[in-house]
Amino acid sequence: MGIKRIVVERTRKNFIKICNEADIPRMREEKYPEDVHAIRDLTYMDDGKIEHRFDLYFPKGVSFENMDKKRIILDIHGGGFVYGLKEINMCFNMHVARRTGLPVASVNYTIVPNGSIVNEVTEIVTAIEHLKNTYGVEDLFLMGDSAGGFLAYTVWAVLNDKDIRHDYNCFHNLSVNVEGIIMISPGTCDSQNYIKALDEAYFPDDPINQVPVYARDLTLLSEKCKKDPPKILLTTSDLDSMLKETLYMYEYLSKNNLNVKLYNGVSKEDGNKLYHVFPVGHPDWPESDEPLRMIEELVVQ
Repeated sequence: MGIKRIVVERTRKNFIKICNEADIPRMREEKYPEDVHAIRDLTYMDDGKIEHRFDLYFPKGVSFENMDKKRIILDIHGGGFVYGLKEINMCFNMHVARRTGLPVASVNYTIVPNGSIVNEVTEIVTAIEHLKNTYGVEDLFLMGDSAGGFLAYTVWAVLNDKDIRHDYNCFHNLSVNVEGIIMISPGTCDSQNYIKALDEAYFPDDPINQVPVYARDLTLLSEKCKKDPPKILLTTSDLDSMLKETLYMYEYLSKNNLNVKLYNGVSKEDGNKLYHVFPVGHPDWPESDEPLRMIEELVVQ
């Protein structure tokens, strides 16, 4: 194992430790909305792997059977591409389903180093194909937090440009309408060369599994894609570790006259501290009401 791999591996394990220390106690205290029905651990690939499971969250009175038009929100959990399962976003997704009136699908995917970031993208596209073929989903909103926000935008580009699909080694050709993208504290431009480091450490001699250089920066990915993105909501906050990257993406989209809205929360002395992806971790906080309202507004419009 080379020195580069050793350093990245140490960083990855420390990151996972920090995430677990935050998420495990938080999830023990979560109170789930009673008026949302959860169908857990469905599969989008028939291989028995936990990485290929997904959940569906239905608001009260809503089912695919009674929907005239099959519209959903697809949530992609964060975790720096190396950590997490759908369960870490469960409470948040139930709140989103209740607020928007739409079903939310929450997917697992194979995290690095068991799979590559390129593989994460193609697995999420496979999940979308399954939702379309199994439930007749016609329209969807892509939603993700942190690395999940990066993946959400990338999935949109892969779905809408055959050259980008080729670069991601993705052979799906889906006809689905992405109505909008919700990016919560997203990584957007790999400012710390994090994606580059993961690819070089775990897939050094495997270019097929390395993120294309242009696609490490979502603004460059946008320039390559032949289709303008749909309406977008970006959320961040004053204590967000991804504040600069989120604002970078907002400025790019605004400059190009694209349909984008921004929530930028500010912590108050008598309130909660608005750290990275706080609406996902604490959807019941008063401070989370505004980003949830903006998600609702994006979906309902």
